[in-house]
Amino acid sequence: MDGNTVTIIWTVIGTAAGAIIGFGLNYLTMRIGERRVATKQRNTFKRMEGNYNGYVFSNNHAPDRTQIASNARVTYLKENRLEIAVTETGEKNVWTGEVLMTGEFTGTIVWRYTTWHQTPSLDWDITGRKSCFVVYDGKRILIHLMDHEPTKFGKELLERVV
Repeated sequence: MDGNTVTIIWTVIGTAAGAIIGFGLNYLTMRIGERRVATKQRNTFKRMEGNYNGYVFSNNHAPDRTQIASNARVTYLKENRLEIAVTETGEKNVWTGEVLMTGEFTGTIVWRYTTWHQTPSLDWDITGRKSCFVVYDGKRILIHLMDHEPTKFGKELLERVV
């Protein structure tokens, strides 16, 4: 073999090895980045998990903290998704929903009543969307809920029970 042939062979081998190593490192870097994002999301949103007392807003200005209007349970699912189940204390109506956090402090809830004890009886689904705003105040976590149809359900404040 002459020198040109050897050079061509080593060029092909080097290019193939470089491509294989490059693809492998690219895949590894991508997986490490995905894990970092997933860990950050889990650490950010898992801390919202827990039991909450709910208070309704009187005249939409301030929550009435003299009476607990509901009890809620927030469960972390994965990534930026949580589940919420709210039991109203008076009628024992229950609504559940999935929370999609769009940022560290904001999200949207798609919800529906799963239990309805009022009259008239529930012969159709009562569903809706709510916005949620999260406030981390030291050890306290507050979740402000505002229905997208405020005249229908109004605003509610959930305060985590410590």
